[in-house]
Amino acid sequence: MRIKSLMIAMAIALYTSLTVTAIAGTGLTLIKPAKLHTEASGSSAVAETVWKGEACEQLDKQDVWVQVRIIKSGHSGWIHESYLHGVHTPSATAPADDSGMSGADATSLKLLKPAKLHAQASSPSRVLEIAFKGDRCTRLDIDGNWIQVRMTKNDQIGWIHSSYLGAAATNPPSSSIAAVTADTASSDAKLIIPGATGPTMQLLKASRLHAAASANSFVLESVAKGDNCMQLEKRANWIRVQLHKNGHSGWIRENHLVIVSP
Repeated sequence: MRIKSLMIAMAIALYTSLTVTAIAGTGLTLIKPAKLHTEASGSSAVAETVWKGEACEQLDKQDVWVQVRIIKSGHSGWIHESYLHGVHTPSATAPADDSGMSGADATSLKLLKPAKLHAQASSPSRVLEIAFKGDRCTRLDIDGNWIQVRMTKNDQIGWIHSSYLGAAATNPPSSSIAAVTADTASSDAKLIIPGATGPTMQLLKASRLHAAASANSFVLESVAKGDNCMQLEKRANWIRVQLHKNGHSGWIRENHLVIVSP
């Protein structure tokens, strides 16, 4: 009787082990040190630092973020996919926009938010340029969650993650065209950000337009001495501005700017 019970216990343990193995996600490896975040966002809290070569298993994936369980510590969290080798990408579900069409299915696309145009269908690949919200492009190819596009403004070809793209209306309303024409005609107040107001500022010297209020953040573009912009927000010694020359917005150090018109 005791032997029978022991055999049953061993069978249950083996079944449980096989079940856990089947449920466990794809095995991954860190290709460089990374932060384990509590959520699928670079601004979320950091649970710990994971080092190059450490093993983990994939539990879930949201856009460019992968939920993993670290084998060594058993801790779970989110790591950007560019730090991992062996990420399994499920079938892409392209974002839908107001027209009811998906970004992957549509031929004419628009940027839902600023994004990097990559040379290949991969986050670590070379960045060709920054595409801004509202920019239009044409779909050429699809590779997983990545879409190859040709930018309408300059014919540059590259790859953008599908989460940044939505279907563009083929024929924009005439009122929208008129608004764009009016904005282009006004060099001092090109309000691409709806309802944006603030003092006019000028660059005291050449500077960089950053994606966030930090010198370590991504550089969107260079701005020249004498360029005018509008102040949108202030955070510590950084000011978020909108450039008059092209309507692009970002962060510039406060000491690089001077108010020329309140």
